[in-house]
Amino acid sequence: MADVVWTIKAVNQFNTIQQPHRLAVYEIGSELNHSSYRELDNNDNTVIIGLYRLKFRVTDIERMSIEIYAIEVVKGIEVTPGSDSITIPVEMVSKLLYATNPDDFYKPVDHPPSENDNEVIPNEVFGIKVNQEVKLHKAWRIYRKMSIADVAQALGATEQHIKSQEDQVRWLQKESKKRLAKLYDCRTTQFG
Repeated sequence: MADVVWTIKAVNQFNTIQQPHRLAVYEIGSELNHSSYRELDNNDNTVIIGLYRLKFRVTDIERMSIEIYAIEVVKGIEVTPGSDSITIPVEMVSKLLYATNPDDFYKPVDHPPSENDNEVIPNEVFGIKVNQEVKLHKAWRIYRKMSIADVAQALGATEQHIKSQEDQVRWLQKESKKRLAKLYDCRTTQFG
C-alpha cells in the first residue's frame, strides 16, 4: 500500500472547492494509496474527478510514496456557490474526452498562496480534517489520539483555552504553533 501525502498548496486549493465536490476529490486522492503505481515514474501524473484533476507524483517507488501537489479545474466552467450541479456544454465534454493535450483544458484551482505551499500533510491527518471538518492543528491532535484535556495538561493551559484555540477563526500565534507542533510531533508548517 502506498503512502499518500498532500501539500499545503493542495490542501488550500481543496478548501476553496465547493462542499459537494470535496468528498469525491478527497476519496479519489486517498484511493491512490490502494493502487499499484510501479509503472509510474516521479513525473507529473494526474487523475480526473469530474471537473477536477489531481496532480501527483511518485516520490519514492520503493516505499510507494505519492505526493498530491495540486488540484486543477476545467477552464471556462464556473461553479455557482451553493449549487450541487453544473451544466457542461456537450462540445466541451467532447473536447475533454478526445483532447490530445488535456493540459490545455485545465487551470489551477484558485487558492490563497502560502509560504508553506510545498509542505506535506499525511493523508490520515488530511482525512480527519475533511471528514470531521476541522482545522489542521485539531486534526493533528485527533491523529495523535490526544484529548483536549491531554493537550491542556501538557501545555499548562485550561481546556477552555485549548478548545477556543481549535475553534477560533483567527490563526494561532507563533509560540502556540511551536508548542503544539512539538507536542504533536510535527512541524509548525504542517498546520497550514
